[in-house]
Amino acid sequence: MIKKDIEKLDSFNTLPAGVQIKETGEAESQKELFTGFAIAMAIGIFCIFGVLLLLFNQVLQSFTILMALPLSIGGAFVGLLINGIAFVNRWGICWLINYQ
Repeated sequence: MIKKDIEKLDSFNTLPAGVQIKETGEAESQKELFTGFAIAMAIGIFCIFGVLLLLFNQVLQSFTILMALPLSIGGAFVGLLINGIAFVNRWGICWLINYQ
């Protein structure tokens, strides 16, 4: 939020020659963390697809099962919302996803 406000300032957009903006400290750590998380998620999804491909020997069926997971997560949240159970109930979410 503050970064966006700073970027709107005229003095920020007209920096002298040789002056650079460099993110350091917490911003740099957070950027590295999110990059690593995105890479880990992509590798994880690829590995799950590989296991499904080995189990079913069909690309279409493996892809269909893999694409059903985000829909089941949404259904689990709706089920918890309808029943009035708190979203922090992780066991409830796991059970709803597994039983769909």
